[in-house]
Amino acid sequence: MMQNNNTKKSKISHLFSKTIFIFCLLMGFISISFRSQAQNEKLLKQGDSLFSSGRYVEALSLYEHLLNKRKEFSPQMLLRMAFVEESKNNYPQALYYLNLYYRISPDKQVLQKLEELAKTHQLEGYQYTDKTYFLSLYDSYHWYIISFFGLIIFMMAFWLISRVRQQRTIVPPLAVGLSSVVILLLLHNFATQRTLGIIQNDYTTFVENPSAAAPVLKVVKKGNRYQILDKKDSWYKVTIDNQTGYVRLHNTLVVQ
Repeated sequence: MMQNNNTKKSKISHLFSKTIFIFCLLMGFISISFRSQAQNEKLLKQGDSLFSSGRYVEALSLYEHLLNKRKEFSPQMLLRMAFVEESKNNYPQALYYLNLYYRISPDKQVLQKLEELAKTHQLEGYQYTDKTYFLSLYDSYHWYIISFFGLIIFMMAFWLISRVRQQRTIVPPLAVGLSSVVILLLLHNFATQRTLGIIQNDYTTFVENPSAAAPVLKVVKKGNRYQILDKKDSWYKVTIDNQTGYVRLHNTLVVQ
């Protein structure tokens, strides 16, 4: 009996220690996350202050650190980065930041700016349609849309069970529920935005195969934008002028 009590106490003690360890570990992760977020906000404010005082190059350097190293950015920050790069005539980079902004916040004014820059530098790949605008809107609000239809499906399931218990027709909730499922599947399969690539270097070659010795199909102009289909080693598979080929990774800025 005494041995059983000791065994139970040992198990409880072990479980308690394990729980405390997991709790401390979780609190440690939360603390690190909060500190990192606070540091990001501090750096972002420093960058905004530098930009407001006209120290654009320093602001851009800080913004680049936030975006590339810490994966932190704000829509306003992206617009400011595009402004600085355009003032330096680095239009591929300016287009890249505008594209990133447009992905998270579809804006007709930014769309017009993209088209204006593309027209000024005679670039390809910036033709917009109602479909691309719809895809941009969906990409920005897709979690809200999915949650909405998910809620409808849940409510229809509850209604369906209720009507089965009452031995009533199940056609109305079943029809609405199935329609919502179909819409969700269509949105998932067809409303996913494309991964785009912007050529950032002059004399970028578009080749037939992912090899340095492959035949050159075309020399691509800096700033042109194309759809990325796949990645293979140090190459992106892209579509240019209805042809499928490859460009080097280091020549491409990826918008995703």
